[in-house]
Amino acid sequence: MSVVKLKIINDMRIGIVGPFNPASIADYLEEVEVPFINGAATAVNTMAYEFLSQGHKLKIFTLTTSNSYEVIKGRNVKVFLIPSGIFPKLIGSRQLTIGQFYQPQRIAEVIKKEICDIDILHAHWTYEYGRAASYFSENILVYDTVRDWCPYQMTVQKSVRNFFDWKLKHINFRKVMAHKDITFIANSNYTFSMIKGSYPEKNVPVIPNPIDKRWILECKKYQTKHRIISIATGLFSPRKNIRRLLDAFAMYRQKYTDATLHLVGNYDEESAVYKTWEQNGLLSGVVMHGVVSHSKLMELLDQMSCLVHPALEETFGNILLEAMSRCIPCVGGNDSGAVPEVLGHGKYGLLCDITNPVSIYEAMLKLDDQELSSLIQAQSTEMLKKTCSSDIVVKKHIELFENNL
Repeated sequence: MSVVKLKIINDMRIGIVGPFNPASIADYLEEVEVPFINGAATAVNTMAYEFLSQGHKLKIFTLTTSNSYEVIKGRNVKVFLIPSGIFPKLIGSRQLTIGQFYQPQRIAEVIKKEICDIDILHAHWTYEYGRAASYFSENILVYDTVRDWCPYQMTVQKSVRNFFDWKLKHINFRKVMAHKDITFIANSNYTFSMIKGSYPEKNVPVIPNPIDKRWILECKKYQTKHRIISIATGLFSPRKNIRRLLDAFAMYRQKYTDATLHLVGNYDEESAVYKTWEQNGLLSGVVMHGVVSHSKLMELLDQMSCLVHPALEETFGNILLEAMSRCIPCVGGNDSGAVPEVLGHGKYGLLCDITNPVSIYEAMLKLDDQELSSLIQAQSTEMLKKTCSSDIVVKKHIELFENNL
């Protein structure tokens, strides 16, 4: 029995269904020019690389804005690029939301041709990718990692258009979550509580998001001071709460006139939000970096003294792991979903009331204490190695898959 178990662990055939960036596994691909897409899906990208490094075979199914189907081959891996749009020129970015109606079937048609060579199908998120994977749950073991909570997302949408977008996503969300033959994986205890609160009958394992083991630094003393960074997919999103960080930074800059705040993420200088920030003098000392590659992001982190993550809610918060991996102390919300859990309830980073700019400001000041910062760095690095390092996280998934085969 143990011999069979070892064989499965060392040579599992896994289908990944989710947003994925082929460039993240360029080391394993035959093509010289690899498309860079889905750069924000760092958890999925990291897991794919680690699965391959541990000797498993992958077939990855992901959407692309390209108009044609494409297969990228490599050592123990095939990446299937599936067009996301139907009328790209007419619908524009909205095709991604309208796609909730046709994308699951489109993805499933590609999976169907490859399913005979797959042991496990692992979807990420509970929308078009989860729905596509659900079609195969009677014939193969299907897992779905829940990476956000749609009912909460709907409550924080300020515009009618965004609410409508999430309403459409909610249709697939309900169908996926109601599925009896899918094993759902929670990426945090917070996500676990959301799932169990609505679906108490489900057995839900908890496996944290990974950080690429290659990024984890040993702790070192940083000379950089008063360089704050914050990263959000959309800097204007009310859920990301950047406005209160700007208010806190304005106070911080009164004390340290050389301080700079580096914001990374989507923004538009012509938007009403940006112009309001500018008119209120909130962009003094602020550097807007826009969207950057993951490698560039890590380079930026290495130049910072701390990361402030003012999001009102996160089901995990991968950027916290990325900052900790570079020995950058973090500040997050004490009531922001999974953020307190990821920050060890104050052991791996400072917690504050992120709805109060004064509380954010005071937390930033505390990190001027080198002894406190060094302690946080040491404890968070140790946690990453034991809990969130990509090799540890992938082994937990393999153990889960193996136990159900």
